[in-house]
Amino acid sequence: MFLRYVFVILLFVFVFQVHAQIITTIYPLKSILTGIVPDSIHVHCLVPPAASPHTHELLPSDFSMSGNARVLIYGGEGLDKWAEKIPDIEKISILHFIPDSLRIYPENLNKSSFNPHFWTDPLVVRAILPILADTLSHIFPSNRDIIVSKTIRFSNKLDTLNLKLQNLFLPGA
Repeated sequence: MFLRYVFVILLFVFVFQVHAQIITTIYPLKSILTGIVPDSIHVHCLVPPAASPHTHELLPSDFSMSGNARVLIYGGEGLDKWAEKIPDIEKISILHFIPDSLRIYPENLNKSSFNPHFWTDPLVVRAILPILADTLSHIFPSNRDIIVSKTIRFSNKLDTLNLKLQNLFLPGA
């Protein structure tokens, strides 16, 4: 009986030693990242599905998870700026990768704040992929070739999705 408990404890410790190598704040970022990194790189999302990143409060588990990851990829201003409070981890704000020409600014606001929900447009996601892949290739250099090939495939999928959306919403255009 004692050995069974020891086994269960060791199994528990082992399972929880396999930590995320990339942490994201929201599921759309996790989805993009899992589309371009190898399966051997685990991506963990801090904000649970259906929860708002705008109102998320950091939990002790968020801090402990960050201690075992290589990088935290978050949106930034207007989305999940709270992620900047997580200490001792390299942080990358993905909103900085969006070209100015593809940023959507609300009509009633000045150009200092843009809509951070970029993942709703396949062309914007496609536009950030080269710099995101390059950044990840520097963090995980031994996985560079896989990141590059998966990024090309993901980019092609986004092109196909964009064409489907155009045909759906702009038939005959």
